[in-house]
Amino acid sequence: MYRKMIASMVALSMLLPNTAYLYAKENGEDPKQEETKKSVSIEQIAQDMQDKTFKLDEKSLLKIGSEKDPITIKNCTFELSGKTNTEADPNSREMKTYSKVLVNGNVTFENCTFKIQGEQRENSPMDCALYLEDGMIEFDGCDFEIDGYQGRAIGAYQGDVTFLKSTIQAVKTKKAPVLSVYEAKVVMDETKIDIQEGQSEEGMLFANGQSTGSIYFENSSDIVIENNAGTAMVLNATPIALKDSKLEVKGNQAGIEGGNWQITNEGSATLNDNQGLGLSLKNNTMKIDSSTLEVNGNQGAYQNLTDVNTVLDASNITVRNTENVVLGSYVDLDSKIDLEKNGFEIGTKLDVAQKEETPENSNEGESSQEEAKTKQYTISIRMIDAENNVDLVQKSVGPLDEKAEYDIEPEIEAMLPKVYEIQEITETNKQGTSGTIQQDLEFVIQVMKQQEQKKEPEVNLYTLSLRYINAVNEEDIATVPLKDQKENEEVDLKTIALAHLPEGYKIVELPKEESLVMKQDESVDIYIQPINEYYVRVNYLDEETNKSIHYANKIAGLVQGSDWDASRFDQIKINGYTHVKTEGQVKGDAIAQDVTINVYYKKDSKGSADTNKDDSKKDPTKVDAANTATKTNEGLYITIGFVALAAILLFAFKLKRSHKKD
Repeated sequence: MYRKMIASMVALSMLLPNTAYLYAKENGEDPKQEETKKSVSIEQIAQDMQDKTFKLDEKSLLKIGSEKDPITIKNCTFELSGKTNTEADPNSREMKTYSKVLVNGNVTFENCTFKIQGEQRENSPMDCALYLEDGMIEFDGCDFEIDGYQGRAIGAYQGDVTFLKSTIQAVKTKKAPVLSVYEAKVVMDETKIDIQEGQSEEGMLFANGQSTGSIYFENSSDIVIENNAGTAMVLNATPIALKDSKLEVKGNQAGIEGGNWQITNEGSATLNDNQGLGLSLKNNTMKIDSSTLEVNGNQGAYQNLTDVNTVLDASNITVRNTENVVLGSYVDLDSKIDLEKNGFEIGTKLDVAQKEETPENSNEGESSQEEAKTKQYTISIRMIDAENNVDLVQKSVGPLDEKAEYDIEPEIEAMLPKVYEIQEITETNKQGTSGTIQQDLEFVIQVMKQQEQKKEPEVNLYTLSLRYINAVNEEDIATVPLKDQKENEEVDLKTIALAHLPEGYKIVELPKEESLVMKQDESVDIYIQPINEYYVRVNYLDEETNKSIHYANKIAGLVQGSDWDASRFDQIKINGYTHVKTEGQVKGDAIAQDVTINVYYKKDSKGSADTNKDDSKKDPTKVDAANTATKTNEGLYITIGFVALAAILLFAFKLKRSHKKD
């Protein structure tokens, strides 16, 4: 009987749902999801790191960056393999970010190597092996080895990303671009890029033309995109600068689509022998100054035409200071080409076949013909960093029908990058930022980064009291409190003492320290005397360094014409030193100015017997200026007392003798 009951209970338990699972789910937990989360190992680096290898497989995700401090990663290797991962709940419907390495913040990579293999998990712009999310990110002397990766290898989403003296080498990549640029400013500085034998429907290098996105190739950067089953570069309306650098696009399914170009400072771009169009611009701008552009040998097709190299559709081309511009066989659809020099040929312009008349367009009548004759114009807007003289953003507005109303103020406001402010707007045609368009217009907007209003940290304030003391009798003459002295601020005592010196006085002695660093409330004693009095100062100096080795002795408060004697301050004993010479008059009469006496000493050699001990503690010559003057006066009074007493005694003696004679 019991066996039958046990069998029935087992069967029933198999039919019922897992009660532990139901309990967890009712309490907001999903063990299945938790298990999925735990399957991904997420590591965070938020401090400096060096000499380490990171192996990131299908179950790994590495986050690099700190919200507070900049960090530097040196001499590290990152080996990426398997599929990308996310730290979000994989079962949720929210938009997720997938990556192998996610960088956010102020991060510098120095001499690092990135080996990128594997594949994307989702066919999404938010899925990227090396995901550069935001911040100031710099790769200095880094190597990127991208081999057979299926998906977006490197993505710059926001912030500033700089590749300095680095190398990006990609071979046989599939499904998506090697490099994708969204709202980030990307600078390739003395950097080499080599993309070969890849495949991507979005282009091997992609930029989506957001208002803040841009790409700069400068300082001898070298870019080669060759033999790929896809368009080499799809750039939309993204500002692209090729400055003092070389770009070679060859043997691809197609060359370059879009981009607002600045090719300057002996930049060089060759777009040759591609299976489709070499260059295709629509509502774009291209300025070539002192540089070279060659588009030739391409096998593009346009309508009934073949072997087309270039198609210019409602775009503006400006050529300055060069004749080395070749567009090959090109189609011009209402574009403006400014060559600066008349007669300069840039290629062979092809005639586009007229549309065949159909019942749909045969009844358009005269109004249609009139519309075809209406002139159209474009507005070109360039935003330049005035401090660095580099283009930040470019945009074309139009084409607009002749006499159409325009207002580009909203466009300028939308283009202005964060933390920048407008300095000056230059209007080439002086027609204003709004009005009725009657010709092509160009606006150059100078902008500068806003100066950050840094809040100064609060500092403690202290009071420095200058106590001016009579050098003769040590009576206080004045005390000057100097308030609001900043903590750790260094004060030059001589300068500040002279600035507040009581009128009619001069300084006899300053504190031994020439300067003072404020750490607390301080008081310094400054000995002074009237300017019509004089002093004798005796300095004790090292013969070799000419630096003081003992405090100075002084006789102060001497009036003009007084005698002085400072011989007792000459050749005093100083521990570790032997007297060498004395310069200056140690005694004299009729003083008429302050007197300085320099007593020179030579430092005793090591190991010699100490025969010249410092007896200054018991030496009566160790006196300051005020004591010296006081003792000098005391001696004078004692002498006068003795003389007076002797005179009285002598008088008494003589008086006694005279009485005896009587």
